Amino acid sequence: MTFDANTLKRLAYFLVNTDMSELVEAGVISEGNNDQWKRFNHDFDVFVIKLPDDRRQKLCDLINDRLGLRASVLEAAE
Repeated sequence: MTFDANTLKRLAYFLVNTDMSELVEAGVISEGNNDQWKRFNHDFDVFVIKLPDDRRQKLCDLINDRLGLRASVLEAAE
């Protein structure tokens, strides 16, 4: 798969249209953790770097689900 301009735009929409409750429900952040929520919104790169591996994977799963980028879809396209 190649990361293209359309996927980048969809990722940007994901970032601005995801609310705290979705991240909590997915297990990416803890409920009521306003520091993590603020970092997600203002320093996404640092947010990703500081996430534990298991929560980083949960974020990836959430992004893949929202953007429709599951492995089976990608493998079929290749």
